[in-house]
Amino acid sequence: MATQLYNAWRAALTLLAATGQQPDSSKPFEVLAPYKTAIEVLPPPYGNVQGAPCVVPLGQHEFGFSYGTPFVGTFPPVTCDDKYSLVYLKWEASSPLGVQFDRIAAVWINGVELLRTSTEEPDRRTGVIWEVAKDISRYYDVVKRGGDFVIALDNVMDSTYNSSFTVTLSAEFFQPQDKYKSTAEHRPDVILPIGKNTTTSYGWFTVEPSSAATGSNSALVTVPRNTEELYLEVFLSHHQCDEFYYGNPPNDYATQLGACGNGPFREVQVLVDDELAGVVWPFPLLFTGGLNPYLWRPIVAIGAFQAPTYLVNLTPFLHKFVDAKPHNITFFVDYGIDFWPIDGNLLVYVDKHGKQTQARVLEKQVNRHVIPETTESVNGLDANFTLTAKRDLHIKTSVTTSKGTKIYDLSQRFEYANAQEYRQEAEISTFDANTVIKSTLRVQVPFGQDVTIATTEEYPISGLSYYKPLTSSTYRLEADLSNAFSRSTVVRSNAKDGALRYGFESKDVLITLSGTAVAQSGLGGNGTTEVAYRSRSPRDGCFVRQAAATLGNLIQDDVSTDCSFTDALEALELA
Repeated sequence: MATQLYNAWRAALTLLAATGQQPDSSKPFEVLAPYKTAIEVLPPPYGNVQGAPCVVPLGQHEFGFSYGTPFVGTFPPVTCDDKYSLVYLKWEASSPLGVQFDRIAAVWINGVELLRTSTEEPDRRTGVIWEVAKDISRYYDVVKRGGDFVIALDNVMDSTYNSSFTVTLSAEFFQPQDKYKSTAEHRPDVILPIGKNTTTSYGWFTVEPSSAATGSNSALVTVPRNTEELYLEVFLSHHQCDEFYYGNPPNDYATQLGACGNGPFREVQVLVDDELAGVVWPFPLLFTGGLNPYLWRPIVAIGAFQAPTYLVNLTPFLHKFVDAKPHNITFFVDYGIDFWPIDGNLLVYVDKHGKQTQARVLEKQVNRHVIPETTESVNGLDANFTLTAKRDLHIKTSVTTSKGTKIYDLSQRFEYANAQEYRQEAEISTFDANTVIKSTLRVQVPFGQDVTIATTEEYPISGLSYYKPLTSSTYRLEADLSNAFSRSTVVRSNAKDGALRYGFESKDVLITLSGTAVAQSGLGGNGTTEVAYRSRSPRDGCFVRQAAATLGNLIQDDVSTDCSFTDALEALELA
């Protein structure tokens, strides 16, 4: 019985959503408008620019049945004046009213991924439009030289799923405001894509156990001998049986339920020549069909349109790279099932006055695997499970260039906790999880100067799902969700030039979301979602945006740049 319920719930989600959001779900649906605008609650883009842009159109494409067929195009070298030193990637998308799943999407230019995103779902009452404007100024040189671009959006169209997606892509070059003119100084000297060796197809690896076994998640890379700083920006998302991995129960119970299993913990690993060099404990993404589609109209989940990326600092591992030989960089998902599209961009900063960097490990504590601790209590289909996991990573390295010797001391602490409960023969399920990551990089610079970069990340998520069969062919689905995305960076330096070319800066970002939704097959449903975005930094100042939606309509979207208002909100939240 449980297996039938679970499978029916999965199959019914999109058809439930397609009926449309309604104040009174007992009334038949009616077409309201051709399109509604969907938003992700973020700061308005272009806060660092001035003047009109120099726009470079890249292409437009309608994704009908596009599964396995990305859109590929070329563009000539960009002729915008060099004073237009900031660049934004502009994504504009629409989907007509109809029935369609949420779809994962990505953009590559010259094999370098620049955007991981997903689509909003239309319904039978309204189509949807939305846009993304992402600052990609660190990748200025990748775009400026022209070349190939790829847009991947795997869509399926048939007699049931009948909506397409039309995407328009462009690059917008801007002049920076005065306080952002130093951005150009932090561009990498070399950018190497770590993914499939292609500029005309999907650049990501499809990371899952079967691909890991065949070694197909690896890329050979050679960096210059005189590299002085090295970073890997990782792009990822999680799908199929790992789409809601934070709610996955242990395998034995999952088999009874007919659900996805392997527990709720996942670790993305970065390996260099089969040795662990960094890990990502990811923010749990939710797409616009996730848990209950009515949660995401018209406000989408955190990261649905701009998925967060992850910076892995490989500078303490330079000893493995500066021999001018090719080395394997591999992605692996420990405890993963299927499937994780993952790739990355290696950001290389070279010593322009030196020919050979010397690097030597002084201390190292990097264990290959994490073994979580678990408890469980099971009575039929009523059950409780807990899981905790933690890891410490530490490496201290001496790096000598023409500027002298720097000591890089990187310490990281990762903690994860997860609790799940299943009640009423698993009709009601709850999950409560949190990820906390604390990293400290201390860099000792010649002449007594030093830099400390302390970062804290926290990704809590909790929710409830209630699935109730009403008849043999009708269902009711209720969902509650709360989650947050928090990243804080504090930079302390007495070095005149900042000491690190990457350009770290102090900044706090906190996004909180809560929502509740109800859907019933054949009738429709409704939902309410509230989101607050807060950020603060010495250069950007303060920004607050609060938005709310109910019954498919945006009822609040307020912004403020008042730091005292930010403090008041934080005090209220802590209380």
